[in-house]
Amino acid sequence: MKKITSHRNPLIKDYLKCLQGKASLSEHNNRLANNRLAVEGFNLLEEALAKKFPIETLFFCPEVASEEPLRALLDAVNPETEVMQITPSLLKRITLTENPQGVAGVVVYPEYSWHDILSATSFYGVLVDRLQDPGNLGTIIRTAAAAGFTAVICTPGTVNPFNPKVIRSSAGSLFHLKICKNKEPATFLSELKKKRVAIVSTEIDSDQAYYQVNYKQPILLMVGNEREGVSQSLASMADHRIRIPIEEGVDSLNAAVAAGVVMFEARRQNQN
Repeated sequence: MKKITSHRNPLIKDYLKCLQGKASLSEHNNRLANNRLAVEGFNLLEEALAKKFPIETLFFCPEVASEEPLRALLDAVNPETEVMQITPSLLKRITLTENPQGVAGVVVYPEYSWHDILSATSFYGVLVDRLQDPGNLGTIIRTAAAAGFTAVICTPGTVNPFNPKVIRSSAGSLFHLKICKNKEPATFLSELKKKRVAIVSTEIDSDQAYYQVNYKQPILLMVGNEREGVSQSLASMADHRIRIPIEEGVDSLNAAVAAGVVMFEARRQNQN
C-alpha cells in the first residue's frame, strides 16, 4: 500500500480535477462515457460500492478515519482500486467538509443518455429545469430515490448533478438512480408522449391540485427554477399542470419540498 505526502502527486491532482468537474470523460463499452466523481466520507463510498459503482482511487488517512469502518471499506474495494494512504494535511487539501471522516475517492458513474433512461421497463422520473441550488437538487435526488422513482433528468442551465455539494446533499442516493444531463428536453418529452408517459408540471396558478392526478401510470414530474418555475416551452407540453395548495399569503414552497410532496403522493397512490 503506497503513501502520498505531496500535493503535487498526479493522483491528488486528478482528484482535485474531479472535484472541480474538470476531469475528462473516459470511454466505456464504446457506448457510454464515465463521469468521474470526487466523493468523500464513508456513507457515500459505501453506497457506491453497494450499488456496484467502481472506485478508481481511494485515499485514506489513518490518523483521522475510524478504525473499524476503514478496515471494512478497505476490505470491500475491488483489487483494481488504487488505495493510497495520505497525510492529515493532504486530507484537508482535498476534502470540503469541516470535519472530514478520513476517506475520499474517485467513483465512476455512467454518463446516461435519455435513450438509456427511456429503456427502463417502468418509468418514474423527475425532470429538473434550470434549478440553481445544489442543495435543492441533492434533496430532490434523495427524495426521488426514497419515493421509488428511477431517474432524474437535468435540463441545460441546471446545476451540475455531480457537483460535490449535490452529491453530499443526495446522501448517496444518486447511486440508486439514473442521473441524466439532457441537452434536448423538448425532444425527450416528445418521446415520452409516444410511450404514453404522463407529464406533470408544477405551477403556482394551476386549477388542478397535485392529488387529483392519477399517478398509477408511468410519470414524469417536472420541477422548475426556484424563481421562475418550469419554462413555458416545457410546461406547455405537460398533460397535467398542478399546484400544491398552501396558506394564503405564503409566496411558494421550496422547489425540493414541492417535488417531494408530489413524489410521495405518487408513492401513496401506488402503494394503495
